[in-house]
Amino acid sequence: MKSFYSELRRRNVIRVAVAYGVTAWILVEIASVLLPTLLVPDWVLRAFTALIILGFPLALIFAWAFELTPEGLKREKDVDRSQSVTHRTGRKLDFMIIGLLVLALGVSVTLHFTGDKTIVETARLDARDDGLKTIAVLPFVNMSADPENEYFSDGIAEELLNVLVRVEGLRVSSRTSSFAFKDRNASVPEIAEHLNVDHILEGSVRKSGATVRITAQLIDVKSDTHLWSDTYDRELEDIFAIQEEIAGNIVQALKVALGTGDAAEQISPQPTDNLEAYQLYLQGRHLWQLRGGERLIKSIELLEQAIKLDPEFARAHSTLAAAYGVFPGYVPEALSAKYNPLAKANAQRAIDLDSNIAEPHAVLGLVYQTELDWLRSEAEFRQAIELEPGEPTTRFWLGLTYLATGRLREALASIEHALELNPVSDLIMGWESYAHLLLEQDVEARALAQRATTMGNLAGSWGAQGQVEFRRGEFAAAAQSFRRGYADSGRDMSLMDPYFEWVKTQQNADKALEALDAARAKDKTLRLPWEYRYLGALDRAFDALDAAVEADNGTWINVVWEPESKAMRQHPRFKPMIEKYGIVDYWRATTWGDLCRPLGNDDFECD
Repeated sequence: MKSFYSELRRRNVIRVAVAYGVTAWILVEIASVLLPTLLVPDWVLRAFTALIILGFPLALIFAWAFELTPEGLKREKDVDRSQSVTHRTGRKLDFMIIGLLVLALGVSVTLHFTGDKTIVETARLDARDDGLKTIAVLPFVNMSADPENEYFSDGIAEELLNVLVRVEGLRVSSRTSSFAFKDRNASVPEIAEHLNVDHILEGSVRKSGATVRITAQLIDVKSDTHLWSDTYDRELEDIFAIQEEIAGNIVQALKVALGTGDAAEQISPQPTDNLEAYQLYLQGRHLWQLRGGERLIKSIELLEQAIKLDPEFARAHSTLAAAYGVFPGYVPEALSAKYNPLAKANAQRAIDLDSNIAEPHAVLGLVYQTELDWLRSEAEFRQAIELEPGEPTTRFWLGLTYLATGRLREALASIEHALELNPVSDLIMGWESYAHLLLEQDVEARALAQRATTMGNLAGSWGAQGQVEFRRGEFAAAAQSFRRGYADSGRDMSLMDPYFEWVKTQQNADKALEALDAARAKDKTLRLPWEYRYLGALDRAFDALDAAVEADNGTWINVVWEPESKAMRQHPRFKPMIEKYGIVDYWRATTWGDLCRPLGNDDFECD
């Protein structure tokens, strides 16, 4: 055994084994990072790794059987031992091994610091370096004996946030972002890192009968110090005075510590003189924030009661408008034709009562979007953004208007900005993935879709990922993603099995088409314009798209701007359709879509 080991060393087999192992590790590590960014299928990395493993014994056999001599490569048994130069070759291998180890260390350090943050994620999720001080208001903890008082603690935090967004020189994380961490077991530093803020305002509320105790503290995350904290014990009837006092103290602390705006100029006016109306408003807004059909129904009831008690309560009108505006999206039988007028009436009433509130303008923008009034939709969204530039939802909705009307690059910029303001929104992230998909930016689309899926946006993100896979010819993976997307939407899609099989095999298109027809006949809410388009059934695709726009909203139109829809854009039904939906008039009043251009005053063409 000893002589065999000595012979292995003499023939440099051990050195070759070490050199091969280090080289293989470097190659696999680099490939594991590089190949996914190039959208190379997973099996390529597995095959690459398998080939490297299979090559290892071959390298050892080669090192044992052959020797590198000054005359070239010879079989070891043909070399005179007295003329062997394996000792010199061994020294060269030693130097090679040292160099490879240094390289491996460098690769390891590089991957450690950059492997978990892709260029895409960094560009999308890091907030803009605007030089502003940053803060997030966390939902206050409900310390009351009654868990139903949670609406009150949430309302206090939201009221304070509404004050802080008006402070000059301060960037405030949106309510959606901050409240996303409610009931999560996350530390203050972790939350601050996710939201990219340097300061956190947190607190608690204990409400008992006619009294309330509010505790609040302002934390500098970087230095882990409390800039300010206080506790307030008051009668409930003084709630507005308490909010004003807390807000004033916070703003003053920010002014002293950070050099932000003046406290006296920032306090919001008292929203209502009626305490009962205010509590009804807080309950209604709490339920509206939670969404869901039953919650929205109860929210509308509470807000209507608040308005009866105080008809001039602007915020109650604004939130009621928002509840009416989103209601059809959560209750299929709720028609926009019934609820849009109610949303518009309450939004306009809120604006008449308080022209500084951004929310009713955003609601009007959303309503006009569903009514395909693109110009007024954009104008209202822009007005809302001017009043409250840090609100992500408005920028997101504006991005959807641009997306539906084919202004794809503007859509991406708006949705990107929304995600910067709310980096924990899986919904916005999923739509940004889709915007990249339309612009054929597959690397970014897949990366964001995968991230959105892990955060909870399942159905939509599986669909975006499936479209990337289908585009790249990864049909088996695409079939799995499409099937998973429908499964996660809660639908029974067993009738569509032949379609998923066609996606996977690209065979039996007739059966797939019959399956789509049967599925739509069974479920009238099923649209399927993408699926019909993939099968080349363009008339059916247009029928499905028209039904979706008429029944749901105009954002379905974005299907025609996908790269795979070029045949639809050349179809005779395309021009009449987008003219009917007001897109051409919108282009002529603003900017033409990325894929289209005018031909004189009466015609146009699209790529």
